[in-house]
Amino acid sequence: MRIQRRRLGEKGVATVLVGMLLVLFMTCIGLAVDLGRVYIVRAALSAAVDGASLAAARQISQGTSAARTAATKVFNANFPSGFLGTTAANLNINVGVASDGSDLITLTATATLPTLFMQLGGISNLDLGSRGQATRRLIDMAFVIDRSGSIGNVQFPVVKTASQNFVDLFDGVNDRIALLSFSTNVRVLNAISTPGRGFNKGAVESNIAGIPLGGTTATAEALYQAWDQLRLVPTNNQSGLRVVVLFTDGVPNTWSGVFPKVATNCVSGGGNNPCVPSGAWMAFPPGVTGMLTTSDYPAPAGQNNPEVVGLRDPYNISENVWVAPTNAGGGGRYTSGTNVIKTTVNPGIPELPALSTSTPLYGSVGIPTTFSIFDNTLPHQRPMIGPPPIQNHVQNANNAARNLMENVANAIRSDTSGKARIHIFTLGLGPDLNIGSGSDLETGSSMLRRIANDPSSGDYNANQPDGGYFFAGSTSELQAAFDAIRDRIIRISQ
Repeated sequence: MRIQRRRLGEKGVATVLVGMLLVLFMTCIGLAVDLGRVYIVRAALSAAVDGASLAAARQISQGTSAARTAATKVFNANFPSGFLGTTAANLNINVGVASDGSDLITLTATATLPTLFMQLGGISNLDLGSRGQATRRLIDMAFVIDRSGSIGNVQFPVVKTASQNFVDLFDGVNDRIALLSFSTNVRVLNAISTPGRGFNKGAVESNIAGIPLGGTTATAEALYQAWDQLRLVPTNNQSGLRVVVLFTDGVPNTWSGVFPKVATNCVSGGGNNPCVPSGAWMAFPPGVTGMLTTSDYPAPAGQNNPEVVGLRDPYNISENVWVAPTNAGGGGRYTSGTNVIKTTVNPGIPELPALSTSTPLYGSVGIPTTFSIFDNTLPHQRPMIGPPPIQNHVQNANNAARNLMENVANAIRSDTSGKARIHIFTLGLGPDLNIGSGSDLETGSSMLRRIANDPSSGDYNANQPDGGYFFAGSTSELQAAFDAIRDRIIRISQ
């Protein structure tokens, strides 16, 4: 009987222990449920604050009220009223100025979470909070717009409107924007402000509206003059973010050099003997400076019988001012005529200079004025065919235009003389950019991706600032592409 009583006692103790463990187990479950809710709410609150910070930074150029409105809208979308039973959700937005003049946006969000099981321990509510801060660095930008005739009269008004909308999203009081347009030559329509800040939005947008259409594609020279604009601002006055934004619908086919010989009044002879000088060779030491142009080739992105044309003034307001020495006795214009064979030497200008020649329109200190038309230290450079001196034929002249665009872009990204390195963003319009052209049948999109140092490029250089390539297949996609560039710039500025 004593053994039986001992067993009954053990059962009673076990029941008590199980009950105690059950209470402890349920308490742990309740605690886990409440802490799980805390984790979810805190994560959602943090994400909402981060999104609101970015939204405020995007709109701060439109004023404090616009920034607050945008931040509140994004916060409420990501943390709706009553989320997981929360109460008293509140967002506080403070907009100030950092020591360097940048916009400093501080957001603080709080919410109260009623507990479920923790009330058993006397805790009925938990107050949660999250804090975020976005510093929008001021921006120095050179905005470059292609005005070449291939864009077309129907599409170009859409390009202008999208460009105006893009400019309008930046801070006219503190950001700096230089506006340039290019085709056969380059024009600086609005020079960058220096040493002061800001830009005249109305003037910039008006000048965009007035850009004429026509000409070829001197992309290397356009990038060069954009670089000159950014370098004009003294280092101690420069913004923390410096960018070049290039819009184009095609590949480069025009470049500037000092050409050692020109035949005056050279006319087309047709076929594979295309250029017959009408007068004697004219040699003008150190030569004639001008723009040399080739047709894009082959079809469908170009033509199967391209020509070489020159020489035009690189910087004249007109696209078709043909340059010649004063003693030439006539215009310096010549055309090679059509070339079935792309390596047919054109006697109008029988030699190409090994270096391009550029004149900085605003004369920033220390900017180089020559670039190699073939730089074997860079990836994907297209070789100059034939023994020295470099012969002037379609293939060499066209390859030089493409190489120079990439060489100038590389120099821009390599520039360490300023407060911050320069990022390049490119926007390409139209399906022709995805068609191979030139001697290597490379697409324009591939080249624009490379000069932007887009991380998706096979030639991405991790030692240089990365940018981005954005593509619009048609004008209906153009505004979205410009908006994507704006968002990317704003992300970098934070």
